[in-house]
Parts: sequence; structure tokens; C-alpha cells
Amino acid sequence: MTNIISRRHALAGLAAGLALAPAVSFAGLAKVPRSVAVLEVSDLLAFDPLVRRDREGNNYLNLAFRTEPRSTGRAFKLLDEIAAQAVPELRLHWNVNGAAQSLTMFNANVLMHKCAYLSQQGQGRNYDEFGLVVESTHGNLRRADATGPANADYWVTPEGLRWERRLASA
Repeated sequence: MTNIISRRHALAGLAAGLALAPAVSFAGLAKVPRSVAVLEVSDLLAFDPLVRRDREGNNYLNLAFRTEPRSTGRAFKLLDEIAAQAVPELRLHWNVNGAAQSLTMFNANVLMHKCAYLSQQGQGRNYDEFGLVVESTHGNLRRADATGPANADYWVTPEGLRWERRLASA
């Protein structure tokens, strides 16, 4: 038995195939993971390198920071992009009284992120706040405090958390 199709059906099938071919070819491309993700934030509110769980097994937020409203969208988009995948390096940068501060997390994995859009609530707040659950194997925190610039390195080990603080040389 021979299948015979009309020219009209053949052209319609060809057109449909051409329209679908680019979508199919791009759909097969793997998303290239970032090697470094950088967030410019207004202030670091809290950071605990360990991911802690409550009795029900829910994770506590272990990283909190503020953003200016104009950069909230970029921060949320970046966090969505890197969520649930290992990022070799996740950096946060901010300034306090003109002094540059940074937090660098290595082998970071953002498990969850939330944003409180406080700037949109009409209560006079000109910032938004993010809360994250993020795992990392090690990293460092560079801050300036009352004693001057200081660096603190951390390592998450099977035995727990280890911090090593040292004053930065001038």
C-alpha cells in the first residue's frame, strides 16, 4: 500500500517542521552553570554558614541581606538562576561607612530564597530584605569593625563549623 499526500499537506508539514526545528534545537541546549555569582547588596543582616533544621526538618534561613529597590529585581533574578545548583563561588559586596565589605562562599548551593518587598509597603522603608538557605563548604567574611579591618575564614566540616579570624595587615 502506498501513502499519497497532497502538495498542500506536504508544504504544511514542511512549514510546521521548520517552525518547530529552532525550538527543538534550543530546548536541547544545557544551561551553562555560572562559575561566579555576585550580588551587590546594601547591608548584610545575618550569616551562619551552617544550615540548621527545626524539629519538622525545615531549614532555617541562614543568610539575610538588604537591597535597594532598584537592585532587588536583579538580585531575585540571579538567585532564581542559581537556585538548586552548585555555584563554585557566590559573593556578596556592600559598603558600611565607606568601607568595602564582602562575603565569599565557595561551593555554594542556594536551597531557598525569599524576598520581603518592604519598600513597596508604604511604611517609609527604602529597602527590601532577602532571606536565604544556602549551603557552602568554606568561605570568608571581610569586614571593618571597631578594631579595624578583619578577615574571618570558615570551613564547614563533619565535626561542625570552624572559624579563623585574623586582623588585616595595613
